Amino acid sequence: MHEVAVVKGIVDAALRVASSNDARRVTALGIVIGDESHVTDEAFRFNFEVLSAGTIAEGAMVRVRRESRLVNCWDCMYAGPARQESVCPRCGSGRIDVSPFRDCVLESIDVEEPGDA
Repeated sequence: MHEVAVVKGIVDAALRVASSNDARRVTALGIVIGDESHVTDEAFRFNFEVLSAGTIAEGAMVRVRRESRLVNCWDCMYAGPARQESVCPRCGSGRIDVSPFRDCVLESIDVEEPGDA
């Protein structure tokens, strides 16, 4: 049941961001789920629906993107998704570490602000 804790952390983060921006409601979330995280898209969506009920995030659209590997570049310090496993996607360096992506990350949040129609 670690999915519940993961999704609760995402919901809490989204609500903090929305609150700090005086948002009326959260309309959409962009989520990146690592293939090695053991969180399925369906489990995330179900738990999000349950955990966001009664909050300003209730009913928000959830956009899920899957990532399989992360690159850490020793030259430009890029840390992010791997597009190729042999070079850094930012600088092209071969001095990289590649690791499985095990996290679930809030990548973006769309909100309705006061005065929005």
